[in-house]
Amino acid sequence: MTRSPPLRVEDLIEDLKDGTRLLALLEVLSGEKLPVERGRNLKRPHFLSNANTALQFLQSKKIKLVNINSSDLVDGRPPVVLGLIWTIILYFQIEENTRALEYLGHTWGSQSSLESLSTQGSATSERKRISSEKWKQGARKTLLQWVTNALPKDIQVRDFGESWRDGNAFLAIIDAIKTNLVNIAAMREATNRVRLATAFDVAESELGIARLLDPEDVDVPQPDEKSIMTYVAQFLHKYPEPGSAASDSFAAVQQEYDSFLSWLYERLKYLKQVGSSPFYDEYAALKAEIEPQRIVYNKLQRFVETPSMIGITRESWRHVQNLWKIMEKLMLRWLWLLDSYLPGELGVIGRWLHRAEDLLLSDDDIPEEMTDETANIISNKLEEHKKFFLDLPSMTERFQAARTSEAALKVHPQQLNEIAARLDSLPDRAAKRRIRLKFLEHKCCLIAFLFLVETKLKGWSVKYDTEESVHQMLEQYRNFVSRNRIFQEFQKAYLDMQQVVEDYKREGDVGE
Repeated sequence: MTRSPPLRVEDLIEDLKDGTRLLALLEVLSGEKLPVERGRNLKRPHFLSNANTALQFLQSKKIKLVNINSSDLVDGRPPVVLGLIWTIILYFQIEENTRALEYLGHTWGSQSSLESLSTQGSATSERKRISSEKWKQGARKTLLQWVTNALPKDIQVRDFGESWRDGNAFLAIIDAIKTNLVNIAAMREATNRVRLATAFDVAESELGIARLLDPEDVDVPQPDEKSIMTYVAQFLHKYPEPGSAASDSFAAVQQEYDSFLSWLYERLKYLKQVGSSPFYDEYAALKAEIEPQRIVYNKLQRFVETPSMIGITRESWRHVQNLWKIMEKLMLRWLWLLDSYLPGELGVIGRWLHRAEDLLLSDDDIPEEMTDETANIISNKLEEHKKFFLDLPSMTERFQAARTSEAALKVHPQQLNEIAARLDSLPDRAAKRRIRLKFLEHKCCLIAFLFLVETKLKGWSVKYDTEESVHQMLEQYRNFVSRNRIFQEFQKAYLDMQQVVEDYKREGDVGE
């Protein structure tokens, strides 16, 4: 997983202070796009905003953050920064890898993953409940269980510390993945460090496992458990089913991906040919074909988000996501076109519904950088949103009346049902967009406020030349701070922001 263009980190503590590299790291690991404050003149408020975005993203993944806050990251407190990096490693390198076993139905000695993939109907709610309970035991225990299943009975591993010191466990994992890469019998007479060096060399050259450890790191009375867990997780990442490097289950997933991509190309080609057809039956037939493929799309996305052996890179998956979005947009435009063909009052309602749905999808042009210009864009969008959706109740009533009219008899019943469902979904969708725009507007204003105050403070922090200049500075301070009631205004803005954040969490379905 790489970023383009690449970002270098020379000093972990210093280079993560502004939050841009931290967010870039999370984007690469998660494959998701995150909002980031960029620019040549980033200040502390922007750094804090980036750090908060990173922490909120991790919390949205249900990652527990203990004693980690944005100000400590921006201040570069080593224990906090290092603790955060370990938390990220634990989740993306270890927890996500062990979760791959869950997706394949392989964890805790279950049946073959190919069987679990091919018999979707057999996954009962009871089995899911048991699986969920076992997953709660944590990544460490799951990884340890995977190691135990991979190793022969004569090698006991009870932890990720001293059990690995003699190197035998590393050699046994390599042998379980691919036999005859190492001479296990000959290694019995070797020293700990020779066994460790051999294991690390062979794992790197033959299995593609990055050499994160040196023998002297492990051959000590108390080896670092976190380092060993991170290293061992690589084996799970690349070879989740030891003894079957070319696992049938992954081949099945790869084949499903290839078939899905082929289908997607064909449907896009077909859509471009018939996407202006006035016949609702043709639209409905394609929509019915898309729905089961959506299940495949979501399943493949889970595999991509979970490191595994399938040959779907994040870059290639982003291409698939773009194709899927294009298909959804073409289907939506086709639906809007069909709405415009409706007779009389139904056509008026259909065209209004088109504008409503278009408005809900029109926020891609909001800049990521929180400036005054961005605040104006958001404010205008919010006013437009409020004004437009005042007509929603009346449009819903008009549709209910038009649905029983004589003109409605000429319309496909499924199309009328779909319009009803879309109208029913608008109140919730509109409310979520409104609260999101309100949140972004307040965020912009608060950052602009902090930037203004910081700029003023820097101006007052320079060395004074004369007594007259001191008096001028003091007068400027009084005008800005005292007469404008800056501290009271900041407290008010902060409390307002807190309330908006709570509303956003509650009404916008945003996690903690």
